[in-house]
Amino acid sequence: MGDAKDSARDVEPGFVTGEVPLTPVQHWYLSQPRNWPEHFNQTVLLVPRAPLRAEWLTQAVRHLVRHHDALRMRFEWTRSGGSQHCLPPDDLMEVEHFELGHLRPEQQPAALEAIATRLQEGLSMGQAPMFRVAHFTSGLDEPEHLLLIAQHLVVDGRSWRILLEDLQTAYQHLSEGHAPHLPDKTTSFQQWSRRLVEYARSSAPPLDYWRSLPSSADSHLPADLAATGTSAQTVGTSRTHSCALGAEETQALLREVLKAFHCEINDVLLTALASALAAWTRRRRWIIDLEGHGREPLFDDVDLSRTVGWFTSLVPVVLEHDGDDLLDTLQSVKARLRGIPNRGIDYGILRYLREDTSEPVPEVYPGLRFNFLGRSAPIFSGDALFQPSDASVGPSSSLGTFRPHLLEVQSLVQEGRLRVDWTYSPALLLPQTITRLAEHFLQALRQLVALARVDTE
Repeated sequence: MGDAKDSARDVEPGFVTGEVPLTPVQHWYLSQPRNWPEHFNQTVLLVPRAPLRAEWLTQAVRHLVRHHDALRMRFEWTRSGGSQHCLPPDDLMEVEHFELGHLRPEQQPAALEAIATRLQEGLSMGQAPMFRVAHFTSGLDEPEHLLLIAQHLVVDGRSWRILLEDLQTAYQHLSEGHAPHLPDKTTSFQQWSRRLVEYARSSAPPLDYWRSLPSSADSHLPADLAATGTSAQTVGTSRTHSCALGAEETQALLREVLKAFHCEINDVLLTALASALAAWTRRRRWIIDLEGHGREPLFDDVDLSRTVGWFTSLVPVVLEHDGDDLLDTLQSVKARLRGIPNRGIDYGILRYLREDTSEPVPEVYPGLRFNFLGRSAPIFSGDALFQPSDASVGPSSSLGTFRPHLLEVQSLVQEGRLRVDWTYSPALLLPQTITRLAEHFLQALRQLVALARVDTE
C-alpha cells in the first residue's frame, strides 16, 4: 500500500487487447434495472476557435482510440451480468459530419440537439468503439461544433480531461505537419481491473470493517408520496433544485472553516447534510452513498494519472448528527471519514469481486447519494483550439432509466461559488421538502462560517 512511486510504475506502452474483468462500479451499473442499458452516456460539446480540417480531425480522433484502450471496449450484457473485451485498433473510426447551413440560425440549435440525441441513442455496448465524434458546420457566419459521446462504462470525469487535452495535442501536431505524439501511457484499465481481482482474492481488504455496517434500515429516507413501481423514480420523471452560496461565503468556507477546524471540504459538506437530514427525518443516523473518483493508490506500482476508464467508487458511509452542537457533528463526521480504510474503495471490491461468499459484506442500498466534484477548472486555456459550449445535446441517459437513489446531491465550486444540485422525483418527494432541505443545508454551512470566525477572533 502507499503512494505511487515514479521509479516502479506498471506502465504498458503497447496496445492492450483481450478480456478485461469488470470493475466494481461496472458490476453495480449492470446490476441496475434498466430498460435501455446502452443509453448511459457522457458528452462534451466544443466550439473550435477556427474551422476544423476534416482529415486532421479524423486522424486525431483515430489516434485517441489507438492510444486509450478503454475506448475500444466491447461489452456483452445479459440480465445476469456481463463481460468486456478490449479490441485491437483498426483505424476505421470515422468522424460524422453534419451541415446545418441550410437551416436558419434560430433552427440550428434544435437540429443539432435532435442529431445529437439520435447519435447518443445509437451507441451500442456490443460494438467498439463505444465512442462517437460528430462535427457540425453551420455556414460562414455561424460557429462550428464538435460533439464527443462516450458510453459511461468507459469514461469518467477525469477521463474527459485527459481525452480533451490529447485531442487538442493531436490535432495541433497534425496542423503543424507532424505525426501526433501524446504523453506516455500509464497503467491500462485492463491491468487495473486485473489487480483489483487479485486484491479481492487476497487477505488484504479490511473485511471486518465492512461487515460491521449498521442495519440497512438506516439507509432509508422517508418519501412524501406513496408511489409504487420503478416508473416513479426515473431519469425522465426527475427534477433538480439548485442552491448556492455567494462568492464571499464560498471563499470563507474553503479557507476559514477548513483552517479553523483542521478539516476537509467533504467533512464540512457532510456535516451540513447531516444537519439538514436531522431536521427533515427527525433521526440521528443514516447510511448514504458517498461517490468518489475511485483512483485510489492501492498499489505502489500502479499509475492511473493518464488512464481513461470508469473508476468511480460508491461507498456506504454512516452519518450521525450529534444534537444541537454543529461542531460535535463535524468532529463525528471527520472521525468517521478518517476511519474508512482506503477511502472506501474496498467495499465495492469485496461486494462484487470477492469469490468467497462465506462472509459477505452487507448489501446496503442507501436512499441518498452525495458527490462533491471539486472546483471547476477550465480544461482549455484562453488561446486553446477549443472552448466548451453549453448548447443542448439531448438526454445523456434513457428517460426510462431507473434512478436507484431517492435523492442525489451533487456539489461543486463553479465560478467561485459553491453550487448544490438536489435531484429527486416529484412522484415521491414534494418540491417544498427539497427546498427546505437545501435551505437547512446552506444554513448549516453559514453557521460553520460564523463559528470559524468566532474561533479565530
